[in-house]
Amino acid sequence: MDFILYLYEKENEETLWEMWLSKDVEENFSDFKKKNLKTLRVSEKEVISADKAQENLDFAAQYFNFSKEVKMNGSI
Repeated sequence: MDFILYLYEKENEETLWEMWLSKDVEENFSDFKKKNLKTLRVSEKEVISADKAQENLDFAAQYFNFSKEVKMNGSI
């Protein structure tokens, strides 16, 4: 997934480069890029506690039925 985001950012950077070339901008490209290019990749991952993880699982469980029993009826 990170590679796809990297490719997307490079494509956006190329688009910004073309915009910068076509416009009469007073600032240099690196400043223009810093101001207009937003990164999609997360550099720091949020660490959650075990209690918060269990709370998230309990919340998600209300929408899913996690039955361990599987009934086979012969149909696909």
